[in-house]
Amino acid sequence: MVAYPVSLIFRIVQTMQRALTDLKGGKLNLEGEGVNFDEFNEMIGFNAWSKLEERFSSND
Repeated sequence: MVAYPVSLIFRIVQTMQRALTDLKGGKLNLEGEGVNFDEFNEMIGFNAWSKLEERFSSND
C-alpha cells in the first residue's frame, strides 16, 4: 500500500518550514516556488465562486 496522503503532508510541511524560515529571516522569495495569484484563482475556481456570490448576495 502506497501512502500518498502522508507523503503529500510531509512535502507540505517542508515547504511551510522553508517559508517560515524565510519570514523569520526577513525575506520571502517566492520566485519559482508555487503558483502565481492568477493561477491560484483559476485552481480554486474563483470566477465561479464570484458569480455565485453576486447571484445570491443580498442588496441591503
